[in-house]
Amino acid sequence: MFAAPGAWAGARGVSQPTSTATVLGAIGCVCLVLGFIIPLLPTVAAFVLGVIGAGQARETSDETGLLLSRISWIGALVLLVIGFVFIGALLAFIGTIGWSAVWHELNL
Repeated sequence: MFAAPGAWAGARGVSQPTSTATVLGAIGCVCLVLGFIIPLLPTVAAFVLGVIGAGQARETSDETGLLLSRISWIGALVLLVIGFVFIGALLAFIGTIGWSAVWHELNL
């Protein structure tokens, strides 16, 4: 019996090697989860690792790596946007309180 080129022999106990894109995507997902605890740095790392992993997964046709990398960079992008909107809303609220205090002091 001859093996076809590119065939995976998983049925015979030989495991498929883990690609770099899969590892980058998995690390990116871990950084994304960590981004819920520590806000900025792990989220940026998840975005960068996800983009790099997605590029490598497309080159090597690694579906698992592509899925993990896309979860990583899209999730990081969503988390960053939510964070910036929250900070903007907080600054707007503080700004409104500040203008209210100035308005009250001027007795207008």
